[in-house]
Amino acid sequence: VPMLAYFAIGLVVRRQRRFATDIRFARSHRALRLGLQRLDEARGAPQPVDDLYHAVTSYLADEFNLPETGMTSADTRQILDARHIPEDIAAGLTRILKTCERARYAAETLSQDEVFALTEGARAVMERLDNFQKRSVHA
Repeated sequence: VPMLAYFAIGLVVRRQRRFATDIRFARSHRALRLGLQRLDEARGAPQPVDDLYHAVTSYLADEFNLPETGMTSADTRQILDARHIPEDIAAGLTRILKTCERARYAAETLSQDEVFALTEGARAVMERLDNFQKRSVHA
């Protein structure tokens, strides 16, 4: 039993050190949780399109350890293509960001149903990207 306890403590300490020293790992590990939390907050926000856009770009920045600011749909597409992300995932994320960009630049206000559809679409594609990333790391 003591040997098993030492082994478990060693694993916990090793993991804590990795979170403290490996920023890429730490950001990627918390990316989905924070991204989904931001999506939930976007639904009730005064500017849901802006918050949705920020939630998706922040998720991508955390997932791939990139700067958060200034990411566009075109940048997103290049990032995803460079990392060989499957087309259905890349197209879904790009489409959501383009819809947000169009709504922002056209000064349109989206209906609650449209915002709900966009946030649910973003949730689904973010979860698929997270699963793909986890599978590719373990493969």
